[in-house]
Amino acid sequence: MCANPIIRRYRFSQLRPQQVWVFGALYVCVALLILFINSSIYRYGEGAYTTLTELYKGLFVQFAILEVFMLWLLCPANCSNVVAREIADKSFDFFRMLPIRAGQKAVGILVGRNLLCLIIATVNLGLCLAFGFAGGIPAALMLQMMAVLASVTAALNLVSLLFSVLSYKKSKAHSSIPLVLIVGLFTFGPLMGMMRTTVGGGQIETYPAFFYGAAMPVLYLVSCCTLFVAAWAYIGLLRRFTREYEALFSRVGAGLFMLTFMVVLCGLFYVYLLGPDGHRIVWGVWLSGLLLVGIVPLFAIRSFDRYLEISRTAHRATGLFWRLLVNSNIVGGLVLFVIWLVFAIAAGLTAKADRVDFLWLSIITFSALLVILALIETYALWQPRNDKIGYLLGFLAILYCVLPFILGAIFENETLFLFSPLGIVGILDGGYDATVLLMPLFFNLICLLPLGILIGKRYYDLVCIRTQIGSLAAHGADPSSVPLN
Repeated sequence: MCANPIIRRYRFSQLRPQQVWVFGALYVCVALLILFINSSIYRYGEGAYTTLTELYKGLFVQFAILEVFMLWLLCPANCSNVVAREIADKSFDFFRMLPIRAGQKAVGILVGRNLLCLIIATVNLGLCLAFGFAGGIPAALMLQMMAVLASVTAALNLVSLLFSVLSYKKSKAHSSIPLVLIVGLFTFGPLMGMMRTTVGGGQIETYPAFFYGAAMPVLYLVSCCTLFVAAWAYIGLLRRFTREYEALFSRVGAGLFMLTFMVVLCGLFYVYLLGPDGHRIVWGVWLSGLLLVGIVPLFAIRSFDRYLEISRTAHRATGLFWRLLVNSNIVGGLVLFVIWLVFAIAAGLTAKADRVDFLWLSIITFSALLVILALIETYALWQPRNDKIGYLLGFLAILYCVLPFILGAIFENETLFLFSPLGIVGILDGGYDATVLLMPLFFNLICLLPLGILIGKRYYDLVCIRTQIGSLAAHGADPSSVPLN
């Protein structure tokens, strides 16, 4: 790992003697303060620690919280602004030009940027485990807690670095450390109480959780779910480092992400869908999947340049309009909806849910999704003509989601909530008539009309561009004179 040039670069800045002794002394002071306070409570306090074993359990909890603070707060904070800080220091091109694989770049930044913090966390983990064994905490519980600690650490740091890379064009570097300290201050008490309950009860390591009927300790299932997030965040980093100017998700990548997410989601809920309340629990599966259907297309937007590439590679202009539509952001989003629909039907049949409610949910959601995808497609096609159009379309999207709730509150009519994509949950438990449910459907179709005209206009422009290029090439003229926007 030390052969990684990024780690070597960070090692000189992270392990400077004047920095190591300051932060090392800070940790030693905190550790000694914890030991002094707890030993004083044990000797002079009444009822807090009755035995030496309970003292060690208390020290285990407190050093574990300190470990969580370093790995779940400080390290992600370091990763969240690493790219912006490198741009501010005018050294970001160093990463982009290094002749190493994308995976080595990701690991180099994650480890190198947190090198000192990881060294201190390793020392702290050793103390934590020592107090755990001295306090008689079961080895199975500590092993499961370490699995959760490692998986959540990987997920948080990878996601933080991913968002840092996604926002690399923002050159201003802002430190997240003050915010981390505030969050840590307010979460210390609840986290300590929760961990003391977990360690004192001694039952969570045997509490079962189910994945498609397979039983496993609940902490292992939590770590597996966070590893799923970490794996996809790592894949996203690899794509971002290798295809910097493309969307985070390719069409195939978005489909695979949606597919694996639905497999995991249905596996987590499967046992509960078979229970007596399965017809209501299935709502969680449906709505969680729909949330992802609406979010993933935002990270898989095909730009206008991709449409130009499709039009250039077409042998003739005939049928190009439909080829553009098939390769559009709209069809890509609908593929995600189809994946959701297949798993939603399977979950509904398993839970014996109301088919009529599901039918209306699917139809209205489909129409609302078309509006959202049309807004995304309009942005992708018209952004080269006007780079500020994103602000207008973003405002319209917010208005589309929020205005029905405002009007519903003003007129005290909950039916208006159904006109918002965020209000479709009312379909499942509202008992509305078919005539009422048809209104948001028609409203969405009306919203699609102007967006469809704008999208069709740009498709027609692309067809004209291809026709002009073909005509000039046939007559031996230079096709580069054709405007491409």
